[in-house]
Amino acid sequence: MRRLLILLLGCSLALPALAADEALFGEDDTWSLFTRLDLKFSDFGGDSGFIGGAQIGGILNDKLAIGLAGYALLSEVDVAPNGYNNPEAFDLAYGGLALEYTLYSENLIHVSLGGVIAGGQIRLDRTVGGNDKNLNLFVIEPQFNLLLNITQRSELGLGIGYRHADPSNENIEGVEQGDLSGLVGTLFVRFTEF
Repeated sequence: MRRLLILLLGCSLALPALAADEALFGEDDTWSLFTRLDLKFSDFGGDSGFIGGAQIGGILNDKLAIGLAGYALLSEVDVAPNGYNNPEAFDLAYGGLALEYTLYSENLIHVSLGGVIAGGQIRLDRTVGGNDKNLNLFVIEPQFNLLLNITQRSELGLGIGYRHADPSNENIEGVEQGDLSGLVGTLFVRFTEF
């Protein structure tokens, strides 16, 4: 048993000599945590409404942001006449992976490209007989942003994007992919910490 412990100790001391010279993330790379608060305005079929949400995650070298995002409908919308009460506040929600790449972050005004890949759900309440429906959604939302550095650790952003929302295979008359997809305008503030 003693020999085994000595062998393990010797191997553990030799490990630093075998460390890789190249790595995806180096010692000079810096990570900062961020919190981003979003207010989105978007079309839903024949109506429009507000979506609120947040992102949290990390930013690598003030350029690549990777995090989690969550969004919910803040106002009632009328997607289509279909025998269902259309979504009320919070009846549409989605969340998932948020990615963003920032260019020229050291400048007062700069730009970024980003987006969200998410899963979600929309609830429709039956108005006359039948059952209520919960539709699962797959959402991809690419976005182009114009940002203004307020302080060294906060930014104000204005974005334009497109939400592609693909409902589950279940068909509901009057609710189609085009009703849930649309242009998205975003106003946001992002806070970074070190």
